[in-house]
Amino acid sequence: MRRPVAIPATLLGAVLLAALIGGGGAARSPSMAILATTPSAPPLVDHPDAIQLVPMPGGIIDPQPVPWEQVTVWPDGRTLTIVFWNGPEPCFGLDRVEVTDVGGAQSITPWVGPRADATDMRCTADLHRVSTDIELPAPILGGGVPDQPGVGWGDGAGTPIEPGANLASDSGAQWDRVTVASDGRGLLIHFMGGIPECFGLDRVDLPVVDGLQLVSVRYGMLAGGPDACILPARHYVTVAALDAPLLLGGAG
Repeated sequence: MRRPVAIPATLLGAVLLAALIGGGGAARSPSMAILATTPSAPPLVDHPDAIQLVPMPGGIIDPQPVPWEQVTVWPDGRTLTIVFWNGPEPCFGLDRVEVTDVGGAQSITPWVGPRADATDMRCTADLHRVSTDIELPAPILGGGVPDQPGVGWGDGAGTPIEPGANLASDSGAQWDRVTVASDGRGLLIHFMGGIPECFGLDRVDLPVVDGLQLVSVRYGMLAGGPDACILPARHYVTVAALDAPLLLGGAG
């Protein structure tokens, strides 16, 4: 078995950053998730196993911008988990994340590079999926579970559910996280519901109200369903796509 090649961090940095930046980053990053724009296709995949990074302002040598792979928006609409690619964690780090408003969309840019405290360290030439959390001054998405800020990956990937159900009553469902794909438009929406024999999803509405993008999950009891239903909570996911990007700076 061949052993991984160890290269000084300062020399390795230019190679890995060129792989991330050149060609948009998406084609060179391994195992990139594929966004589904319809419920019948495979959905965008969350990555709770991404290595969590804390910004090190001033602690990165010559930081460079890289695209993000996906962004998860939590129920308060302003706490975000940004997933992107970087070099091995002992040698590479995150300097900062810049957020700017571009025509109403938020442009998100991680700045990464070799760590200043790892200049003498020898590192393997591979990429790792990493993440970091930021908090925006104001929400970018509405319709989440109220009074439930904070970051957490819930109970896993959830069960895919397709829209189109005929509902007897539309009580709606509030989402507990929304993952935005690298094109800034595709959404993977997580919410809690009841058993599929009694409850279903009609559609997802995406209105803009007072300048805020809402994600409205139209969910409720099925028409012609059983007379009596038990109510264990279940975790569901569905996909939707915005007409225009909510976020910019992604690899797609």
